[in-house]
Amino acid sequence: MALERVYIGQMDSKIKIYEFTKEQNEIGEEKETKELVASPFAFVEDAGGAESVDGKVMHTTNRSYTIRWNSKVKCQGVHYIVEDEGTEFLIQSVQRIGRKKFLKLTVSNYE
Repeated sequence: MALERVYIGQMDSKIKIYEFTKEQNEIGEEKETKELVASPFAFVEDAGGAESVDGKVMHTTNRSYTIRWNSKVKCQGVHYIVEDEGTEFLIQSVQRIGRKKFLKLTVSNYE
């Protein structure tokens, strides 16, 4: 279902969007940390999932989140992760809806 018009009442899930950054400690070791980019409300659509057995069982969850326009997420979104209820999803694509109104984030999680 492609939404051209998203209503405020549909955006009822609070998510967090993180960026990975590298920091150095006192002795020069690099450590990857998560830095919060945005914490918007989103409209969530489950796009399905799959399981594959290739030596081990891999479960894939696909979702899409529609959020209000965020220029930083639009430009660098494919390098970010989405956290929803403690589960982290990798952003696969960022699609613009309307003229700077909404963004549709297509995400997936591999377990």
